[in-house]
Amino acid sequence: MKLDPDLLTRYLHRLRNQSEWMTLNEVGETLKMDRATSRRYTKLAMEWGLVERQQQENQPTLVRATEKLVELDPSEVRSVVNTHCAK
Repeated sequence: MKLDPDLLTRYLHRLRNQSEWMTLNEVGETLKMDRATSRRYTKLAMEWGLVERQQQENQPTLVRATEKLVELDPSEVRSVVNTHCAK
């Protein structure tokens, strides 16, 4: 799976700067990502402990930043992405 570190960093910053739950589609649309990419990046960020996801029956998938992501400095977000993309 090919990752775009710039897009993934922007995705994480978008969630980090949003204090409330957002629909996964809304995040993807604002960054001009297709649905598959936004889902893939959400899954990765969840594995890293940076994003949490909420799915309720017959409702859109919601995502938000975890405290771990919010507490990172903006430059640290990029470092986390680069570290994980290098693996």
